[in-house]
Amino acid sequence: MTASPRHWAFNPAPPPITPPDTDQDHTCEGCFPRAQQALIVAICRRVAGAGADVASGNWPLGGVEIWTREPGSGRPLDEGAAWVLHHKMARQLALVGWHTEVDARRVLVLGWSLSALRHRARMLQAALGRLTGFGPTAYRAATLTGDLLAGLCTSPSEFERDFVVDRTCALIARALRWPAWLAEIARYERTSQVQRMQLALAQIAGLERKLAHACQEHLALAARVSRAVCEDAAAGGSLERARLRALAEAQGWPTHGPDTRPATGAGSDAEPPQAGPMNLTERRVAASTPNHAVTAHRDPADLPQPGR
Repeated sequence: MTASPRHWAFNPAPPPITPPDTDQDHTCEGCFPRAQQALIVAICRRVAGAGADVASGNWPLGGVEIWTREPGSGRPLDEGAAWVLHHKMARQLALVGWHTEVDARRVLVLGWSLSALRHRARMLQAALGRLTGFGPTAYRAATLTGDLLAGLCTSPSEFERDFVVDRTCALIARALRWPAWLAEIARYERTSQVQRMQLALAQIAGLERKLAHACQEHLALAARVSRAVCEDAAAGGSLERARLRALAEAQGWPTHGPDTRPATGAGSDAEPPQAGPMNLTERRVAASTPNHAVTAHRDPADLPQPGR
């Protein structure tokens, strides 16, 4: 017996879910890996801040559901506020590479999206291109250091100089934005059971390592410029002269040596950071992907022949 239109009016159907395609990873068999689910929740909590409580659970058909509630009371958020907040969460999750569905009740994360992963790779490549030049970072570091020193005495102490250098590097890192984003994601392992997703994740992991290294070089250069301005100002020179001298010296400094690597403490000589071992995603791809560069140059006589 078919339901009447009156019955439909009082029992609206839930919003439709976009059907999966071949560019999405739906092999989690009803449950996301714990590391990925923890990363999803961490991103959503960062977006929500103190304005909402975030809860998560496994979707029975495969995926992760995210709900938001009012802090303390546990009541659902206002529909308009929840709609805006859920779309902000979905945007941040899509930038990592997941396919999401959004409505006023929840955010549904269905799996990796190949198009979203490719978009993230393009973002990382664009960020690497913007970090090829060190001039803007050196100028910003010298300007921030001069502004911070202007509020201190004419001859700052060593403690004050260390504070100024640390504060300058923190402001530079906030302006770069990528160090905090990469640090948030680096704590969690991202994997997939689909080979195309594995390759995309491995490419992204490599780009993230390069971008993190580039950010470290910029922060190290900022620390060295800030230290030079502080030392010149402590010697009795004017702030304007100290900034100009530090910028002139920075043009001749190497950008890939131990002099411009992050230091363990402000003003100390630091050793160049090691690249570190490959993560799990990169090792899996390296072990499972054939080396076409080697097989392409093999002698035809060494290849298996029909009938042998």
